[in-house]
Amino acid sequence: MKILLAPLLLAVSLPAFAEVDPKIHKLCIEAKDYAGCVKAQGGIRGSNSASSGVAEAKTKEISDKIYDFNRRQFIAQNPSLSGWIKSNPKAARQKIEKEFLFFKKKDYQDMEGLYSVCRRRGAMSIDYNFNWSRPCSEVSNKQSVKYNNQLLYNSIKKEQKRQVAVSIAKAKCTSQGKQIRYSLNDESMCMSDFEYASYREQRRARRADEAYRARIIRQGETEVQNGFTYRNSSVSQLKIRGSYGRYLSFWGRSKNEYQGTTGSYNPGSAGSVNCTSTSYGYGSTSTNCSRSGYVAPSYTPGTSGGIQARWFEYELDCRDRTYNRKGDKAKGLINKGWMDVYYDPTARAVADKYCPIINSLRKKV
Repeated sequence: MKILLAPLLLAVSLPAFAEVDPKIHKLCIEAKDYAGCVKAQGGIRGSNSASSGVAEAKTKEISDKIYDFNRRQFIAQNPSLSGWIKSNPKAARQKIEKEFLFFKKKDYQDMEGLYSVCRRRGAMSIDYNFNWSRPCSEVSNKQSVKYNNQLLYNSIKKEQKRQVAVSIAKAKCTSQGKQIRYSLNDESMCMSDFEYASYREQRRARRADEAYRARIIRQGETEVQNGFTYRNSSVSQLKIRGSYGRYLSFWGRSKNEYQGTTGSYNPGSAGSVNCTSTSYGYGSTSTNCSRSGYVAPSYTPGTSGGIQARWFEYELDCRDRTYNRKGDKAKGLINKGWMDVYYDPTARAVADKYCPIINSLRKKV
């Protein structure tokens, strides 16, 4: 995802960074446009009055620094007005602020370009901590000095609002144990780790679904519903008992739910014991015994059920509207065999579309 900060104009109508109400987050997490859904539900919490006071103070501080710079440039160009400026600060400010005197003609000759001049002069002469990259990227050597000065001034004002809003939002977000996260449309919101993880998973699932649908179209497949598709080029007549015209063969993807088996216990068998005695005379006898038919007790564990979600080779009877899905499990090692197309959306869709035109289809050899 391309990460950008929120558009500057957003700072006027909404906080550059906003906190998502937990209830609205749950409601909108499945929405295609998460940020749009949150806005529509009114789930964005703005800054409080205390934060607004801090914003005004920071805005004034930066504005004063910009004016101080502009005042020095004005005096350098109009040294005879230096005394009047000191004696009439309010009137002087109104006059000086009518035109921003940042660039000079000689700046256009700088080997590094206006962008570098702008960043260097802004950091050294006005405010080192201000982010000059954004406003300075707006100026161009193709424009006049006056045009670039006005453009830069407007860009500084926008960036000034954005930076103030960002600093306030970050402090507010951190105090709640959350972080600034980036959402759709390059907008940013205040989310907990859990909220952001669920949002990321929602985006991942949607992108996977879009890639899946694109692949279906690219490979010439038809999607019946989610998880059920068939390959158009694979549909053909199937020869059964020496003739065509009744059966179809095709490859389709579907979901097959199968049952598990229970475990079984074999108690075994004790078998039988056979003994033989041999007499050696003088009262001496030897007896030998052997066991036969003994089977030890054993336990055969059961198998678990599940769902097969894969491609199957189908055989379809257009007359009876039944299908045989090769390799579909029923229980244990037993397959399901022939069933009515009602139970499989893929088979039903192929039957509806191709059985009426079976004689026009190619014949599978």
